Amino acid sequence: MDIRSSVLWDILSVMMLAAAAVVLVIYGIIFINPNVPFNAFSPGGLPAVVVLPSPTATLFQFPATNTPTVFNTPTTRPTITSTPTLTDTPTLYVTSTMTATITRTPTITPTITRTPTRTTNPIIFTQIAQTGVAATRTAQAQETRQAQTRIAQEQTQNAQRTLQAQQTLNAGGTQTAIVQTGTAQVLTQTQGAFLTQTSTVITATAVAQVTVAAEATRTEQGVIVLENPIAYSVDTDSDLQTAERFHIQKLINGTDGATEFELNIGSLYPNARPASAWWMGDTDNHFLLFADPTNATANIYRVLYSTIATIQSIPTDIRPWVGDVSVDRYVGLASDRRLVFTFAAGGINTDRNLYISRGDGTNTVQISDNATWDDHSPSWVISPTSPYNNRILYVTRPGTGAQNIYLMLPQSGAYPGTRLTFYDVNTTQISSPKWCTGYDWANEVWYERIVFGMRTSAGDDWNIYAADPVQLIANQNNESIVQLTSSTANEYQPDWSPFCEKIVYISDQGGNTNVWTMNSDGSNQVRLTNNTLVQMSPLWMPYTE
Repeated sequence: MDIRSSVLWDILSVMMLAAAAVVLVIYGIIFINPNVPFNAFSPGGLPAVVVLPSPTATLFQFPATNTPTVFNTPTTRPTITSTPTLTDTPTLYVTSTMTATITRTPTITPTITRTPTRTTNPIIFTQIAQTGVAATRTAQAQETRQAQTRIAQEQTQNAQRTLQAQQTLNAGGTQTAIVQTGTAQVLTQTQGAFLTQTSTVITATAVAQVTVAAEATRTEQGVIVLENPIAYSVDTDSDLQTAERFHIQKLINGTDGATEFELNIGSLYPNARPASAWWMGDTDNHFLLFADPTNATANIYRVLYSTIATIQSIPTDIRPWVGDVSVDRYVGLASDRRLVFTFAAGGINTDRNLYISRGDGTNTVQISDNATWDDHSPSWVISPTSPYNNRILYVTRPGTGAQNIYLMLPQSGAYPGTRLTFYDVNTTQISSPKWCTGYDWANEVWYERIVFGMRTSAGDDWNIYAADPVQLIANQNNESIVQLTSSTANEYQPDWSPFCEKIVYISDQGGNTNVWTMNSDGSNQVRLTNNTLVQMSPLWMPYTE
């Protein structure tokens, strides 16, 4: 090879190596700093937001120029020029099945016209009729309501399906409003029809209650009076004060009924006062209340109505003289009931005051506080249908004035209460006022009655009187008082039979003191006992079922 050719190739190789070195240097500079001026492919500025990738995410960077434009949704719906009608969905407005269910009245009429054979009374049997008939009507109404609820649910589901089918024609929601309105109308019609049916059932129930109670009471009420026994005290000493034993006897054929139980308490309680009230014990046992004023341990007791004289004390912690015990309810726990009784701080035949306590003897409170008035013979008004229920009927005498009957609330500060009688002869004596609520079937109204014994002087005979206490309160006079007995004998210590049908009382007609009964108007006077022992304070056992 020629020497000159060899030198030329050497020069060219050196130049190529130099050019390559320059290129490498330039790319190295660009690699380190891509934003140098001589970089023809400069990346420009950094993005406004740098998103750092997570280890599990892939970073995608979109150029700002590729962001789509977001158009705002208009806040108002477009105007609809025509409203489609739902001519193809008539079931939203009329349901023949629901109408048939609402108007059906199965077996109501036979129930109303059936006369029951159970012996009962206007107060208690009305409650039984109300419970039974109302329970039947409630069950029928519940079944009807369940059927109507299912119909309404089906209609709602149909409306929802119709709504979904019409969504493509909705045009801003008008069709939805129409379907929902139709559903609301159906539900409103259902509720209105149910309320109408319920009102009809309630009205029919009220008519049934009166009809059933009236028929049962008019035909068979008197039997209950005969079934409920009478309790009375027996005093072998003939001092008209103590009760050595209690007899419990049923009225059999109107005269000389057989003694069912004799509870002898004389050996333990020689000064026991006569029977005061029936009540129900904590375990649904019948008890009589009595008081032994001179006992040093306790004054008030209850004796179990049984062949064995089981006696329990009711300690009120006040002594020495307690009497005239009465209880405010016939059923329930002793601790839930209240007693009313008289207490004489100076002993027997001294000034008496009224006290109340719980049925177990606790929480004893004095409710009459006039030192010159003698208060005695309290009894409770036990009449849930009366506005005077749970008040106390009692006798009081202001100083040397006449005795009169008052009615008061059982609480401190209520004394003396409302005056019922208006006698002004200071020798007038009143005993044993008792309250009763009855039902007048001829006029279909409730009425209130009181009965009491009275004489105008110590030498006169005792007689039985009755009156309407509501009229006494309204008229402020004695014009509505009616005398029921008028013999030359003494008749006193009356008490009502259940439902005010009859009156039991004491009479010494014929020479001996015995238990008698008569109708509430004084007719049909019949002697129940016939012996030589002194009998006192008869009490008709109340109807407690």
